[in-house]
Amino acid sequence: MSVWLGGTKNGSSWTWTDGNPFSFISQPSSGNCLAISPSQTTSNWYSRNCSTNLPYLREIPAEVETFSSCPPKPTINPTNPCKQGYSFFPKWNYCYKYVNEGLDF
Repeated sequence: MSVWLGGTKNGSSWTWTDGNPFSFISQPSSGNCLAISPSQTTSNWYSRNCSTNLPYLREIPAEVETFSSCPPKPTINPTNPCKQGYSFFPKWNYCYKYVNEGLDF
């Protein structure tokens, strides 16, 4: 199964949906939008036609609380500082959610 990652190509430049550029050397493919086809052995990024309807991944910053004085009683689980339904990846300090709804660009 393929999933949209949120990258699009304009000319020879790739950007994320928030406008930040990134480098990606696509294999010969048919589109200007970035997808991933995850598997247990390998997960390859590739470009697809943007009108293809696929599920997608959402990324949001982790809800890490900071305090200027003594912290109040904790309200966020320190091992998973994400909103309900999201999974925390501490390496990136972001929360991710698989959304099983079709989306096209």
